[in-house]
Amino acid sequence: MMEARAAAMARPRPWILPVFLALALAGCAHSQTAPQDWHAIISRKDVEHMRDWRKEWVAALTKAREQGNSAAIAAEGALLDPDSGLDNPMPPAGDYRCRAISFGTGSGARGGYSAEPAAQCRINPIGHGILGFARLEGPQRPIGRIFPGPGAQLTFLGALAVGDESRPFDYGVDEGRSLVGLVERVGPRRWRLTIPRPPFEGAFRVIELVPGSS
Repeated sequence: MMEARAAAMARPRPWILPVFLALALAGCAHSQTAPQDWHAIISRKDVEHMRDWRKEWVAALTKAREQGNSAAIAAEGALLDPDSGLDNPMPPAGDYRCRAISFGTGSGARGGYSAEPAAQCRINPIGHGILGFARLEGPQRPIGRIFPGPGAQLTFLGALAVGDESRPFDYGVDEGRSLVGLVERVGPRRWRLTIPRPPFEGAFRVIELVPGSS
């Protein structure tokens, strides 16, 4: 099964934006009937992942630095600093440019560190203060929900769509695709989605969110 997924990710695809706009809107519409509290959805395993969120981040950065990536990490500044989150973390709805960085040990973090070109993402309100998030381009597309909360960190629950799949999985349908993470604000108009132990990637993944479109 893992080989088949890897093959699907490796095949080049002619990604067309309208297809993913429809996919994202369909995912958001489905989410309106879902529980409004992420505590009612998250698995026990993912609760443990989030409990060790900072520990895993620091360990992944250490591995990346050991493999000669200290300069690249330092160049990202607050984006890769686990303690740089600011107040008022909720991102506004709209189009974003999303740039993903994977680091630590894992098949997706080549040499302990890899950065992808920016791709288009979208954030939509879906009711009850919950936002729908979707990456609209690329062979690996996280899609899910951002839940409101009282602190400087918001909870993200979603799943990874790969290859030419016509519709996204929902969180919890396939454990091998489920994603759990935190959304934080790290600048005046800059956010990040952090995902520990992402499928097919390094030990840790950070997605920078900056308003804008292609």
